[in-house]
Amino acid sequence: MELPTIATGVPLVLHSAQRQQLTAQLVRMLIDAGVIHRRDLLVEDDSPLQVATRALNRWLEQAIGGKLNSLGCIFRLDVCEYDAALHCIRIWWEADWIGNMYLGIPLDALEAAVPGLGATVLDTIGSQRIHPMFTPRDAFEHMRFREWDGKRSEKQMLKEHYPDRKEREDAMKDCITRAMFDEAIPAWALRSLERRKLGHARLRAVARHDGWTGAVAAALLEVQAAVARAGAETATIDGLLLSEEEDGSGGEYSEFTGFAPCFSWDAADTVSQTVFDDMVDMAWQGTSHDHIGFAEIEASKPDELRRFLRAMRAHCRAVRALDRLMTLLHERQ
Repeated sequence: MELPTIATGVPLVLHSAQRQQLTAQLVRMLIDAGVIHRRDLLVEDDSPLQVATRALNRWLEQAIGGKLNSLGCIFRLDVCEYDAALHCIRIWWEADWIGNMYLGIPLDALEAAVPGLGATVLDTIGSQRIHPMFTPRDAFEHMRFREWDGKRSEKQMLKEHYPDRKEREDAMKDCITRAMFDEAIPAWALRSLERRKLGHARLRAVARHDGWTGAVAAALLEVQAAVARAGAETATIDGLLLSEEEDGSGGEYSEFTGFAPCFSWDAADTVSQTVFDDMVDMAWQGTSHDHIGFAEIEASKPDELRRFLRAMRAHCRAVRALDRLMTLLHERQ
């Protein structure tokens, strides 16, 4: 008995005529914006949405200035129909997962060469949201405010929650402790970075030094300037972007889990990775998202797409600056 087959001319995925029309609008908008070229339309096996996604990611790579050495970014696209009158194009951008890395050797070397320089690098890469990275400092702060009730260690929190000593000892068996961080991470990286980090004048002076330390200080200044410019450009497209607390579904608060990379201090630092894994696991049980940013553009407003792409160029320059800084740090691994 022969099994029934589907004729080759029948598409594997069926979309409504309205969605097909909306996708065609997206392709037209990207052609008008110079993102899709004639040669992209010659690939017969790809859907229009695949063509648009591939072309937009090529635009992203060109805007960044070529392949990145230490980081990675990708775009995702979709189209949505809220009602008969409102059709939108959704664009997400997210970090391309590149695994776990160590920060300890380069940061310790910077801190030894110029006190405060390692702290400034750690603060800068941990606080920027252009390309979020999870650092050992983030792991410590997560435990402080999510698990230790804002205390500097678990001991006071356990004492308040478990007045009975035996119950407190039992609870402590499953607890990530301050002692674990103190053993894995140097004290300067756990103290307040705000009081330790260098100002612009000091950074500029260090950047004039020859060698690796001066190159890192110069790259750090470039990152700080590029991140500030990207923030100013993003403000010009307010209304297209969702906040980092939203997942694009129009719902409630959503936990961000798309950090890349996740840094440990060194091979002996297992606590940072444990905190990260636990945090992500808890987020996945609730509402979470892994995209860095999200834009929603009405299909009837092609000028909004052009405005978005102009702002994203500043974002891409900041990603390139971050990549240069991270590549310099990796040289001392």
